[in-house]
Amino acid sequence: DSPPKRPQTPDSNAIPQEEYESRITEYESRIEELESTIEESDARIEALEAELAAVRTERDELEARLEAVDDSPKMESSLPPTEALAKTSLFVREVSRGEATLEDARDGDADREAVTSNLRIEHHTEFEDEGATVEGEPFEAWLRSSDTYSFVEWLVIDLFFEIRSTGAVDGLRQLYDALPEIDRISFEDAIAVGDGKEGRDVSFDIVARDKKGKPLVVAEFDRRRDPTRAETIEPFVTDASDVCEESESLAGAVAVTSSYFESDAMAATEEATG
Repeated sequence: DSPPKRPQTPDSNAIPQEEYESRITEYESRIEELESTIEESDARIEALEAELAAVRTERDELEARLEAVDDSPKMESSLPPTEALAKTSLFVREVSRGEATLEDARDGDADREAVTSNLRIEHHTEFEDEGATVEGEPFEAWLRSSDTYSFVEWLVIDLFFEIRSTGAVDGLRQLYDALPEIDRISFEDAIAVGDGKEGRDVSFDIVARDKKGKPLVVAEFDRRRDPTRAETIEPFVTDASDVCEESESLAGAVAVTSSYFESDAMAATEEATG
């Protein structure tokens, strides 16, 4: 005979049915919440990806437009010579600081070759000079080939050494000492003289100034083919003399002709300088 069976006792670790069902319900609710969060995140990701795609498309369009602008021919502007000069200034600068300058040459510490190789003339315009033309030429090429630019080169580099080589330093001392002080050159420029009702502006084709803006040299061009006569020189002499009375810095006034000076023009200048 088999031994008698012992009666079964309830397991002390067993979870009651009601609590088990409650946990299942709680887990299912949590799962639904997480699934809802995931769906929202997926939707947000899709929206961000769509926004990113739109931004990339806009970027590509802008880059394409920019390339088209860069590749398109530049609009050229044509200026008359007078306007181009009036809106241009030249500056006398050194290629390398510490190298020879006109001041050094004036003090006897540099020769012509050293100074010439260290000086450069820079230009600044009040208009966009890239693509600009004057009389059918690119602006910079036109400027450097103009008689006014040639005069400036002569004034700021050559004249100093020409005065020295001709032994005219003592007679032209004020001009000789002023030439190394030239810092900038303007074209079609005016200088105010006098005060109140007596005041007026006198205009010159070229005005060379020092760093403080004081006039050092003025110049006037007569580009006609006819000889330059006294009637052309005398107004220039009067204007330059008025500036000289107003500003002690003015060291020279230069008249330039494309033809030649008649004897009466020479007499007018001799009278003024004498």
